[in-house]
Amino acid sequence: MIDPQAAVNRKLRSWQTQLLDLSRANRLLYYKPTRASTVPIVLPEPADLFQQLVVRGRKLTFPLADETTLFDLDQEANVTQSVNVEPAATMPGESTATEAKSPAGVETESLPPLSADRPAGEIVTSATASSPVEPQPATSPARKPAANEIGTSLTEQQSSRALYNLRSRARSALEEQGVNVLFVALGMLHWIDPATNESIRSPLLLVPVALNREALRKPYTLSMLEDDLVLNPTLAHKLETDFALKLPDIPDDIEEVGLAAYLDRIRAAIQIRSGWELTVEATLSTFSFQKINLYQDLETNRDFFSAHPLLAALSWRG
Repeated sequence: MIDPQAAVNRKLRSWQTQLLDLSRANRLLYYKPTRASTVPIVLPEPADLFQQLVVRGRKLTFPLADETTLFDLDQEANVTQSVNVEPAATMPGESTATEAKSPAGVETESLPPLSADRPAGEIVTSATASSPVEPQPATSPARKPAANEIGTSLTEQQSSRALYNLRSRARSALEEQGVNVLFVALGMLHWIDPATNESIRSPLLLVPVALNREALRKPYTLSMLEDDLVLNPTLAHKLETDFALKLPDIPDDIEEVGLAAYLDRIRAAIQIRSGWELTVEATLSTFSFQKINLYQDLETNRDFFSAHPLLAALSWRG
């Protein structure tokens, strides 16, 4: 005899699976940094960054590019536009540099557009717009950041472009789709794809954040949104389904437990896997998971849905 409870749970899991993108195009699963969508954070270190952003709720600041850098960016934008370089692909609703329009009261920037498929560390000019460059390894920032400042491994020009692009994408997604796509990823899981024997990188803990700036000559600020931390749901589903490996849930007292202790729990869970590794790193990027609210609602209200007679009837019908 079929267990009604088990049938409902199977149906709920089926619906959740359909909400997840498990393709190689999903950066939540197959993560590859790009200059257009990645800002590696090297200072504060991840554990301290977690304390400041999540526990203390502080607003952190990216160093403001000097006047020479800002002037060079404006000059380069003008040169790029004058030679009619084909604009990079943009997200729906996102303006390019040549057609940027600002609503009343919002600053206008003339930075060149960022291509979503270019590696981190590449500076795009009219001469290199079509020439891919391998990502540069993370390094220490050019100078030690001041208190409440964020240090990245990018140059001032790269950082200014990337932050502009990330802010533009995040605002477009929020205004047009009502979802946040901007996160600080804490921790990176390196796992082996058995089908290809390839080492894959996937972000672990996602901190929802806002990237703001008061005016063109003001620095970008980073703060946590009033949303919950998210354990990468696509990765968690992949590991549980394909490897029978369940990642530890985010504890309710994560702020007291701390980032290091939680990542240690994940490290312990993967230690039997040959070639797998967890690295402690922090990255600001966009992660498109537009149906995350539906996925989380199904998970959070599983007991309620399981007891609902209508869902039980739907489950019995397959």
